[in-house]
Amino acid sequence: MTATAFVAAKRLRAGVRRHPWVYADSVTRTEGSYEPGDEVVVRAPDGKFLAHGFINDGSKLRLRLVSFERKRPIDDELLRERIRDAVALRHEVLRLPERANAYRLFHSEGDGLPGLIVDRYDEVLVLSVSALGTFQRLEPILDELEALLSPRAIVERGVSEGLRAREGLPAGRGVLRGELPSDALQLTIDGTRFELELAAEGGQ
Repeated sequence: MTATAFVAAKRLRAGVRRHPWVYADSVTRTEGSYEPGDEVVVRAPDGKFLAHGFINDGSKLRLRLVSFERKRPIDDELLRERIRDAVALRHEVLRLPERANAYRLFHSEGDGLPGLIVDRYDEVLVLSVSALGTFQRLEPILDELEALLSPRAIVERGVSEGLRAREGLPAGRGVLRGELPSDALQLTIDGTRFELELAAEGGQ
Protein backbone atom coordinates (compact mmCIF):
# COMPACT_ATOMS: atom_id res chain seq x y z
CA MET A 1 0.00 0.00 0.00
CA THR A 2 1.26 3.47 -0.90
CA ALA A 3 2.49 5.47 2.08
CA THR A 4 1.14 8.93 2.93
CA ALA A 5 2.98 12.15 3.74
CA PHE A 6 1.21 15.03 5.45
CA VAL A 7 2.38 18.59 4.87
CA ALA A 8 2.09 21.71 7.00
CA ALA A 9 -0.74 24.18 6.52
CA LYS A 10 1.69 26.75 5.07
CA ARG A 11 1.90 24.54 1.97
CA LEU A 12 -1.75 25.33 1.23
CA ARG A 13 -1.22 29.02 0.51
CA ALA A 14 -1.99 30.31 -2.97
CA GLY A 15 1.12 30.25 -5.14
CA VAL A 16 2.73 27.51 -3.05
CA ARG A 17 0.13 24.76 -3.10
CA ARG A 18 1.24 23.32 -6.46
CA HIS A 19 4.93 24.08 -6.20
CA PRO A 20 6.71 20.78 -6.97
CA TRP A 21 9.23 21.06 -4.12
CA VAL A 22 8.39 20.32 -0.49
CA TYR A 23 11.24 20.87 1.97
CA ALA A 24 11.78 18.55 4.91
CA ASP A 25 10.51 21.08 7.47
CA SER A 26 7.14 21.23 5.69
CA VAL A 27 6.47 17.50 6.13
CA THR A 28 4.72 17.05 9.47
CA ARG A 29 4.36 13.26 9.54
CA THR A 30 4.13 10.11 7.43
CA GLU A 31 1.99 6.99 7.57
CA GLY A 32 3.05 3.64 6.17
CA SER A 33 6.44 2.27 5.19
CA TYR A 34 8.50 3.46 2.23
CA GLU A 35 11.98 3.45 0.78
CA PRO A 36 13.91 6.45 -0.63
CA GLY A 37 12.49 7.34 -4.05
CA ASP A 38 9.12 5.65 -3.49
CA GLU A 39 5.85 7.23 -4.52
CA VAL A 40 3.72 8.61 -1.69
CA VAL A 41 0.31 10.25 -1.51
CA VAL A 42 0.67 13.81 -0.24
CA ARG A 43 -2.14 15.17 1.91
CA ALA A 44 -3.09 18.36 3.74
CA PRO A 45 -3.31 18.36 7.55
CA ASP A 46 -7.03 17.51 7.33
CA GLY A 47 -6.32 14.53 5.05
CA LYS A 48 -7.38 16.18 1.79
CA PHE A 49 -5.51 14.87 -1.26
CA LEU A 50 -2.87 17.21 -2.65
CA ALA A 51 -0.60 15.22 -4.95
CA HIS A 52 1.33 12.09 -5.81
CA GLY A 53 5.06 12.57 -5.33
CA PHE A 54 8.45 11.03 -4.62
CA ILE A 55 9.82 10.93 -1.08
CA ASN A 56 13.49 10.93 -0.10
CA ASP A 57 14.36 11.44 3.55
CA GLY A 58 18.01 12.05 2.68
CA SER A 59 17.24 15.09 0.53
CA LYS A 60 16.48 18.66 1.61
CA LEU A 61 13.65 18.39 -0.93
CA ARG A 62 11.97 15.58 0.96
CA LEU A 63 8.98 15.50 -1.40
CA ARG A 64 8.93 16.15 -5.13
CA LEU A 65 5.38 16.47 -6.41
CA VAL A 66 4.60 14.92 -9.78
CA SER A 67 0.84 14.50 -10.26
CA PHE A 68 -1.91 16.68 -8.83
CA GLU A 69 -4.71 14.39 -10.02
CA ARG A 70 -5.89 11.86 -7.46
CA LYS A 71 -6.52 9.20 -10.11
CA ARG A 72 -3.17 9.72 -11.88
CA PRO A 73 -0.49 7.93 -9.86
CA ILE A 74 3.11 7.92 -11.06
CA ASP A 75 3.03 4.94 -13.40
CA ASP A 76 4.87 4.20 -16.64
CA GLU A 77 2.13 5.78 -18.77
CA LEU A 78 2.34 9.07 -16.89
CA LEU A 79 6.12 9.13 -17.35
CA ARG A 80 5.78 8.42 -21.06
CA GLU A 81 3.06 11.06 -21.40
CA ARG A 82 5.27 13.74 -19.87
CA ILE A 83 7.99 12.90 -22.40
CA ARG A 84 5.51 13.00 -25.29
CA ASP A 85 4.14 16.36 -24.19
CA ALA A 86 7.61 17.88 -23.90
CA VAL A 87 8.63 16.66 -27.35
CA ALA A 88 5.36 17.89 -28.88
CA LEU A 89 5.93 21.35 -27.36
CA ARG A 90 9.44 21.65 -28.84
CA HIS A 91 8.60 20.14 -32.22
CA GLU A 92 5.00 21.09 -32.98
CA VAL A 93 4.57 24.38 -31.12
CA LEU A 94 8.04 25.94 -30.86
CA ARG A 95 9.27 24.15 -34.02
CA LEU A 96 12.83 24.07 -32.73
CA PRO A 97 14.09 21.49 -35.27
CA GLU A 98 13.45 24.04 -38.04
CA ARG A 99 16.23 26.28 -36.72
CA ALA A 100 18.47 24.04 -34.63
CA ASN A 101 19.58 20.46 -34.15
CA ALA A 102 20.77 21.15 -30.59
CA TYR A 103 18.33 22.22 -27.89
CA ARG A 104 16.89 21.33 -24.49
CA LEU A 105 14.26 18.67 -24.99
CA PHE A 106 13.09 18.22 -21.41
CA HIS A 107 13.51 20.65 -18.53
CA SER A 108 12.89 19.01 -15.18
CA GLU A 109 9.89 20.20 -13.15
CA GLY A 110 8.98 22.63 -15.92
CA ASP A 111 8.01 19.62 -18.04
CA GLY A 112 6.60 17.62 -15.17
CA LEU A 113 9.32 15.19 -14.06
CA PRO A 114 11.57 16.29 -11.19
CA GLY A 115 15.29 16.39 -11.77
CA LEU A 116 15.24 15.17 -15.39
CA ILE A 117 17.18 17.15 -17.99
CA VAL A 118 17.40 15.95 -21.59
CA ASP A 119 19.42 17.82 -24.23
CA ARG A 120 19.43 16.94 -27.90
CA TYR A 121 22.65 17.15 -29.90
CA ASP A 122 21.70 16.06 -33.40
CA GLU A 123 21.38 12.25 -33.22
CA VAL A 124 22.48 12.00 -29.58
CA LEU A 125 20.45 12.64 -26.43
CA VAL A 126 22.31 13.60 -23.24
CA LEU A 127 20.42 13.38 -19.97
CA SER A 128 21.06 13.96 -16.30
CA VAL A 129 18.90 12.99 -13.34
CA SER A 130 19.11 14.74 -9.97
CA ALA A 131 16.04 13.21 -8.25
CA LEU A 132 16.18 9.65 -6.95
CA GLY A 133 12.52 8.88 -7.68
CA THR A 134 12.95 9.81 -11.34
CA PHE A 135 16.22 7.89 -11.59
CA GLN A 136 14.55 4.73 -10.31
CA ARG A 137 11.96 4.99 -13.11
CA LEU A 138 14.31 5.80 -15.97
CA GLU A 139 13.62 2.77 -18.18
CA PRO A 140 10.14 3.79 -19.47
CA ILE A 141 11.51 7.29 -20.02
CA LEU A 142 14.34 5.92 -22.15
CA ASP A 143 11.89 3.69 -24.02
CA GLU A 144 9.69 6.66 -24.90
CA LEU A 145 12.63 8.80 -26.02
CA GLU A 146 13.75 6.00 -28.32
CA ALA A 147 10.25 5.45 -29.69
CA LEU A 148 9.72 9.15 -30.46
CA LEU A 149 13.16 10.23 -31.65
CA SER A 150 15.17 7.13 -32.66
CA PRO A 151 18.43 8.62 -31.35
CA ARG A 152 21.75 7.10 -32.27
CA ALA A 153 22.68 7.11 -28.59
CA ILE A 154 21.37 8.17 -25.19
CA VAL A 155 24.08 9.22 -22.75
CA GLU A 156 23.74 9.86 -19.02
CA ARG A 157 25.84 12.69 -17.63
CA GLY A 158 26.48 12.55 -13.89
CA VAL A 159 25.58 15.26 -11.40
CA SER A 160 27.92 16.71 -8.77
CA GLU A 161 29.38 14.49 -6.07
CA GLY A 162 27.63 16.46 -3.32
CA LEU A 163 24.24 16.15 -4.98
CA ARG A 164 24.78 12.43 -5.58
CA ALA A 165 25.53 11.94 -1.90
CA ARG A 166 22.47 13.89 -0.72
CA GLU A 167 20.06 12.22 -3.13
CA GLY A 168 21.54 8.72 -2.99
CA LEU A 169 22.36 8.69 -6.71
CA PRO A 170 25.10 6.70 -8.46
CA ALA A 171 27.69 8.30 -10.71
CA GLY A 172 26.78 8.94 -14.33
CA ARG A 173 26.83 5.70 -16.31
CA GLY A 174 27.76 7.01 -19.74
CA VAL A 175 26.07 5.46 -22.77
CA LEU A 176 22.72 3.93 -21.78
CA ARG A 177 21.35 3.09 -25.22
CA GLY A 178 22.94 2.82 -28.66
CA GLU A 179 26.48 3.88 -29.60
CA LEU A 180 28.13 7.27 -29.85
CA PRO A 181 29.33 8.29 -33.32
CA SER A 182 33.09 8.21 -33.77
CA ASP A 183 33.18 11.66 -35.37
CA ALA A 184 32.35 15.01 -33.77
CA LEU A 185 28.72 16.04 -33.97
CA GLN A 186 27.92 18.82 -36.45
CA LEU A 187 25.53 21.20 -34.74
CA THR A 188 23.59 24.22 -35.98
CA ILE A 189 21.73 26.79 -33.88
CA ASP A 190 20.07 29.70 -35.67
CA GLY A 191 22.57 29.48 -38.52
CA THR A 192 25.66 29.18 -36.32
CA ARG A 193 27.59 25.97 -36.89
CA PHE A 194 29.94 24.25 -34.48
CA GLU A 195 31.31 20.83 -33.55
CA LEU A 196 30.86 18.87 -30.35
CA GLU A 197 32.67 15.75 -29.19
CA LEU A 198 30.94 13.69 -26.51
CA ALA A 199 32.77 11.34 -24.17
CA ALA A 200 31.32 7.88 -23.58
CA GLU A 201 31.91 8.15 -19.82
CA GLY A 202 29.27 9.63 -17.56
CA GLY A 203 31.47 12.12 -15.73
CA GLN A 204 29.88 15.13 -14.07
